[in-house]
Amino acid sequence: MKNFLLCLLLTALSFGQLLAQERTISGTVTGSDGKPVPFATVQVEGTNQGTVTDEQGNFTVPASGDAVIRVSYVGYNAIEVPVNNQSSLSITLQVNPNALNELVVTALGIKREKRTLSYTTQEVKGEDLVKSRETNFLNALQGKVAGVQINSNSGMPGSGSRIVIRGASSLTGQNQPLFVVDGVPISNQQIGAGDDDPVLFGGSTPNRGVDIDPNIIASVNILRGAAATALYGSRAAGGAVIITTKSGQGMKKGMTVNVSTAVTFDQAILPEFQDKYSAGIDGKYYDEVNQQTSSSWGARLDTLKVNGAPVKKYDPRSQFFKTGVTSDNSVSLTGTTDKSDYLLSYSFLKQGGIVPNTNYTRNSVYGRFGTQFSDKLRANVTVNYVNSDNDRQPEGNGTSSYLWGIMRAPVTYNLKPVLDENGDQRTYLNTINNPFWAVDNIGLNLNVDRFITNGSLIYQPLDWLTFTERIGADVYSDTRKFHEEIGSKSDYPDGRMFDELIHSRQINHDFYVEARRDLSSDLDLSVMVGNNIISEWTNDVFNKGIGLSGYNFFDISNAETVTSSVDLQRRRRVSVYGQAILEYKKMLSLTVTGRNDWSSTLPINNRSYFYPSVSGAFVFSELPGLNGSSALSFGKLRAAYTVIGNDADPYKTGTYYSKPAIGDGQRGEITLPFDGQNAFVLDNVQGNPNLKPERIKEFEVGLETQWLHNRLGLEVDYYNKISQDLIFQTPVAASSGFVESLINAGEIRNNGLEVTLNATPVQSKDFNWNISVNWSKNNSKIVSLAEGVPYIQVGGFVDPGIFLVKGYSYGSIWGTKWKRNEKGQLLIDEDGYPIVDDALGVIGDISPDWIGGITNEFSYKGIGLSFTWDTKQGGDVMNLDRYYLGAAGVAKYTDTRETTKVFEGVHEDGKPNTTPVKLDQSYYRSYVPGVEEAWVEDGTFVKLRNVTLSYSLDPKILKRSLLKGATLSVTGRNLYIYKPHFTGSDPELGLYGSGSNSQGFYNFITPSTRSYTVALKLTF
Repeated sequence: MKNFLLCLLLTALSFGQLLAQERTISGTVTGSDGKPVPFATVQVEGTNQGTVTDEQGNFTVPASGDAVIRVSYVGYNAIEVPVNNQSSLSITLQVNPNALNELVVTALGIKREKRTLSYTTQEVKGEDLVKSRETNFLNALQGKVAGVQINSNSGMPGSGSRIVIRGASSLTGQNQPLFVVDGVPISNQQIGAGDDDPVLFGGSTPNRGVDIDPNIIASVNILRGAAATALYGSRAAGGAVIITTKSGQGMKKGMTVNVSTAVTFDQAILPEFQDKYSAGIDGKYYDEVNQQTSSSWGARLDTLKVNGAPVKKYDPRSQFFKTGVTSDNSVSLTGTTDKSDYLLSYSFLKQGGIVPNTNYTRNSVYGRFGTQFSDKLRANVTVNYVNSDNDRQPEGNGTSSYLWGIMRAPVTYNLKPVLDENGDQRTYLNTINNPFWAVDNIGLNLNVDRFITNGSLIYQPLDWLTFTERIGADVYSDTRKFHEEIGSKSDYPDGRMFDELIHSRQINHDFYVEARRDLSSDLDLSVMVGNNIISEWTNDVFNKGIGLSGYNFFDISNAETVTSSVDLQRRRRVSVYGQAILEYKKMLSLTVTGRNDWSSTLPINNRSYFYPSVSGAFVFSELPGLNGSSALSFGKLRAAYTVIGNDADPYKTGTYYSKPAIGDGQRGEITLPFDGQNAFVLDNVQGNPNLKPERIKEFEVGLETQWLHNRLGLEVDYYNKISQDLIFQTPVAASSGFVESLINAGEIRNNGLEVTLNATPVQSKDFNWNISVNWSKNNSKIVSLAEGVPYIQVGGFVDPGIFLVKGYSYGSIWGTKWKRNEKGQLLIDEDGYPIVDDALGVIGDISPDWIGGITNEFSYKGIGLSFTWDTKQGGDVMNLDRYYLGAAGVAKYTDTRETTKVFEGVHEDGKPNTTPVKLDQSYYRSYVPGVEEAWVEDGTFVKLRNVTLSYSLDPKILKRSLLKGATLSVTGRNLYIYKPHFTGSDPELGLYGSGSNSQGFYNFITPSTRSYTVALKLTF
């Protein structure tokens, strides 16, 4: 008996050894249609052995007899096949319907198959947003989505970003897209600080999109066309940004903890400055003690000596700007039970600015909970609380801005010490603050508390019928405090302050019913009807004090002159909407939508407005002869025609009284009450009791294709958008008693082309390479305004300014210009200078010729490398810094002051100009300031926007530990900027905030930054 058992044991061991013995396994991988699947990944589970199939689907791989082979490929379900001591395998992959029929989040948070959509949409994954390490998630979208232009306003911590999709649709109304989180619209407002003009005093403030923590975002879906946003109504006239947050739904049962930490170092990207010449005038050195000046038209430093010693040279910009340090830490807990799922997250971000005493701090607490009460009823609740604190500095043309003192500082002046022996600030000119004094004694603090919450009930009594009710709220308070100390060298030497409290509340409710039935084996019908109510309420309480009685006490009771105002705005929209989708064999689809809005901001007779949409899609790859093609994996043609309405801002139908703002002619103001007397005046803009909604009509046609088993994808879209009955203010005769009147008139046209290309040049077991390219061009034109109105102004000074001019693109720079002949040649005077035209006119176009981006992603085992280039070609910028820094003699281009230039042009007799002019002090201080066209620069740029190198530990190494995953990454942003024609920091920056249509205006803005980040993510 013992011998028998011994023999049995030896036989078993020998058999096990035989199974474990490695051999060469060959095989073929085919699809369910019997055709070979080339380049599929074949991997031996638990080992480093693997390969890819050849063009005929064949493979060979070393494996033991008891091994398990895993085969995967894009568009198919992965499969695990035991070897079972075989030497040859035939493996069939089944098509993954969720891969070919990718689900995307559309309007109202409804998920639809992308393959049958009759409009364009583009998605960016949340992990790609986090990888960019941007404080404002919008900046992480730059260069990644076709047809979308995103500009960061300032290098100040927590600054806002502006996003525009397919150009501006309204003259003076909202042109940014609607923001939607988990199906509920939220605010992306940007409200300027106080009552100051941002050009003169304030600078920009954040848009509320900065409150969204990128760590909680699962995906961002951009709905570009009107057909895609029709169900959202007038609020989405500029497109929609659909944000889906993370949840625990769909995870394996259990709990997962993610912890991440990142540290970022920011360095200022400064314009170039000259360091060859001293402070002074007419080549004479000023020591800034006995003789003061803000000009650097002094002596050459290489030969300048005082008392026999060389004059010391400083670098004021390096002395002032510092390395900003940002820390970003987050922890999340995700889990599921039999019937529930949850995700809890907390993140803390602290961004230190490159300007002393500036920072942005954000605390974000997020929770999402879902419960399946039965197979018919599910409930979801999301709660997000955000607290942010932002210390900022004034920017712009006002002398309270620290930038006046630092950007014009001569290289022969030492900014330190800040105070003299009497405790007064030291400065190189008595009308300009020392920048160090400014950041210590002037500042704006914004503190925001925000709740974004929503809850939904989804009831499915039948497998084809679903009821959804969702209610959401977006509530925030924004407490603002500004102070300017006594002793400022600005227009407020006696100091000033203001307190502002903004409360905003937005409640949204949707109820809709979806029915989906198969009318036959080939015909499917989906119908949805619903109702929406949205209520918006904003209250802005503002108290300003000018002239402080005591130092370092910034309370309204310490002010000599006090003014107060309350701005209350309320708006409500009630809507009904419906959608019907008819599909034939998953090949043809027809979508019809309709929505009717009733808006409280329009007159009663015009309060109701209806707009329809019709679109269709043809999946031609399903045709016989193309279905199953090894070359064409997917092909679709689509077309859509949509009409959208856009209502007015609140209180535009009436004319009201208000307290006047009276200027003193010196950029200051006379405040009321004055000498004990108060005053109110009737608004000089006449309201319109007959206002109608704006109308936007858009036609769109597109082609989507996938090739070579989805290894190559190409999407092309063309659109033509017409905006009519535009709401804006137009001048009226003085005899009317008003300066302007609100009307419906005008027309804007936008048409353009968008191209998206995705490719996977290499796909193997260990190495993959993916490329994503996007390119878009939008042509805009102000077709008409009102009768007799050639232009309207939307920003800037009287001149230069940003104007909307009939016959030109949206956004023209208007100002003094050089005179030209009928051939467009510059006319030159007898001294060799271009002649200045007597008439003002268009001197620049802020609209780009085209924009584009390219992202490459490489992965090798656990190593990942990705980088994004993006570009804007064309688009002019009114760069007032060119004037101010040139006139001061500190700009780099003024170090050619000992050279001459011959302007290309002709004299009035037609002869070519050959007379040289000196590029000296007189040129930059006397001639250039007289012609604003000289300040306009081409804003073309090419940026290496983002580079990320990461390493993830192999999960097999962590099998026996609590750690499930670990990733270390290094990221660089703005590592390279090519801006051949722009002399400022960054042509993307703009003095007006994200909420303004006045873009392309650059003057004393905090520089952009170049950033380096180290990040670690751990999963337990």
